[in-house]
Amino acid sequence: MEISNNIQKLRRVALLLFLVPAIAILGALLIHNYLVSFNYTKGLNYNIKGNPGSSIEFLCSEKNNYCDEIEKKFDEFNNLDECYMHEISKATFDENGKRIFFNTPDIRTYNGIFFFKITFTNQINESCILNSKSLKYYKIFPSYYETIYNI
Repeated sequence: MEISNNIQKLRRVALLLFLVPAIAILGALLIHNYLVSFNYTKGLNYNIKGNPGSSIEFLCSEKNNYCDEIEKKFDEFNNLDECYMHEISKATFDENGKRIFFNTPDIRTYNGIFFFKITFTNQINESCILNSKSLKYYKIFPSYYETIYNI
């Protein structure tokens, strides 16, 4: 009797020694996959409505370093659910509205007036949590998502 009880205890311990690490490995794999695929961002707050077609223009001059540091004057949103639902297009245009493509050194030698324009497109912003199925979980556990974002 005593030997069969010891065998039963040994079987239980062996099963636990198998299950606990197996569950731990699967859990670690699931957490790793979630962290790697986490692509939500806060984005910059341009202080305009994020409707498609909305835009904001900046005159590029020597005062603002030819719009090189325009985005530094905007703050990042505080929470993940404050992002813009549509993609943002950034481009440089001349005074006639023609798009200009610059290499950084060429900006200073350009003769004429040009603008930096930020426009909201019709494309959905995939990195905005407002466009995902995770939004309902974010509403319940915002600190969880914010912590993962800050990692």
